[in-house]
Amino acid sequence: GGMKNCLAQMEARPEDGERRRQYIGLMARALERIEQVVSGLLDFSRRRELDVGPVVMGDVIGSALELVAYRLEKNGIALEVDLDPGLPVVEGDRHQLEQVLVNLVLNAVDSMEGGGRLSVGAFCEEDAMRVCVRDTGIGLTKEQDAKLFQSFTQADTSTTRKFGGTGLGLVISKQLVEQMGGEIGVQSELNKGSNFWFEVDLPV
Repeated sequence: GGMKNCLAQMEARPEDGERRRQYIGLMARALERIEQVVSGLLDFSRRRELDVGPVVMGDVIGSALELVAYRLEKNGIALEVDLDPGLPVVEGDRHQLEQVLVNLVLNAVDSMEGGGRLSVGAFCEEDAMRVCVRDTGIGLTKEQDAKLFQSFTQADTSTTRKFGGTGLGLVISKQLVEQMGGEIGVQSELNKGSNFWFEVDLPV
């Protein structure tokens, strides 16, 4: 895992104080994220109050990608980030948005066991901001695509396990996005990859 990798790197280069501080910071943030995921699981059947405030989506994307950078490197996955210039500040729960992004990115990584390309982007359309996580993984058939959304609703993770993701992360992501009044979805093609996306409303 990521923390094991951090410890191994620190052990390999004990004299590098700056790198050690960076890894300790990453481990601390990873532990915070684990706590939030556990909290999300505990809250899965009982909704918690949203901590709504101004959110800079570029910062959220940057934080989420920093947390999973070790997985991208370990799996040999090339990363592209494409943010529309001048993205407006949106209202939302920053921690929940970050958790959704981490879940979607890790799901994409799981679908690209032999390496590939991951593209994360954000842009505005009409009255919403859309964030996309595209991968070059195994993709979904139309039948699997339909079942995936059923599994979101029914918490049946069999389809998402076959797809390569954990399933539960997708179920939680759907709940978190909808709790903020947004939408989540996927376009996918078998053996060509998937594009998971979510939308949050723009301020009026």
